[in-house]
Amino acid sequence: MQLTQRVFLVLLLMVYLAPAQAEHGEPPVNMVEISDTLTTSGQPQAAYFDALAEQGFELIVNLAPPESHGSLENEGGLVGERGMTYVNIPVNWDAPAEEHFEFFRKVMAESRPMNTLVHCQVGFRASTFTFLFRVIEEGVEPDEALESVHAAWVPNETWTEFANRFLSEHGIGYQLDIE
Repeated sequence: MQLTQRVFLVLLLMVYLAPAQAEHGEPPVNMVEISDTLTTSGQPQAAYFDALAEQGFELIVNLAPPESHGSLENEGGLVGERGMTYVNIPVNWDAPAEEHFEFFRKVMAESRPMNTLVHCQVGFRASTFTFLFRVIEEGVEPDEALESVHAAWVPNETWTEFANRFLSEHGIGYQLDIE
C-alpha cells in the first residue's frame, strides 16, 4: 500500500472515530472501574451520560452538593431522561457526616447488583464512601478496596479520620495511614 493511501486511511479512521468521542465527551476524571457493576469517578460532562446509559449503567449516585464547582444544574433530569436512576447525597467536603454515609450504605445495599456509578466533583468522596461500603457491607479486604481509592487519591486527614472512625465502629481492625 502506498504512503498516500495509508495516510488517507489513517485520516479516514480519525474522522470516523472522532465524532463518537465528541458526541459523548471525555470520560470523567479519576474514573475507576471497581467491578462489572461498580465504578467511581469525578463529575461526568452532560454528554457523557449518553455513554453511561449505552454502557448499561442503571444508577448514578452523586455525592457532591448541587452548588459544587463544576456540577450540572439538572443532573437528575439528564440521568432520568436516559432511563437511569439518580440519587444525590450532598456530602460536605470539609465535614463528611455519618448520616450521609449511612444513607449511602442504604442506597447501595438496596440497589446491588445494579450497574452503578458513584461520583462527586473529582472522585475523592466517591472513592472513600465506596471503599467503606465495600469493606463494611461486602466484606472486601481493606487493602484490596483501598487500591481503588489510591487510583484516585490518597485521603487527607479529614477523610482518613472519617474512614477510620467507621472502620473502628464496625469492628474492622484496619486503619488508613494519615498522609
